[in-house]
Amino acid sequence: MPVKKWKRPFIFIASVLILSALVYWQFFSGDLEAAETSSKIISIIVGAMFLLGLVTSIFGCDKCVAKVCGSA
Repeated sequence: MPVKKWKRPFIFIASVLILSALVYWQFFSGDLEAAETSSKIISIIVGAMFLLGLVTSIFGCDKCVAKVCGSA
């Protein structure tokens, strides 16, 4: 797999943006739908996936990220 240097920063920025949006949606919006249990469970699952992406972008090597993300 070719190692590209742009993948780790891209994963970092995307993960931070999505996690920030989830936190805003769950805790700072006045939306009554956000208080439901099902939306909180979905938010936790999506947040865990993007938190894993954030950890991978910080601590993962470029070769490992290239293996997971493909040859783009």
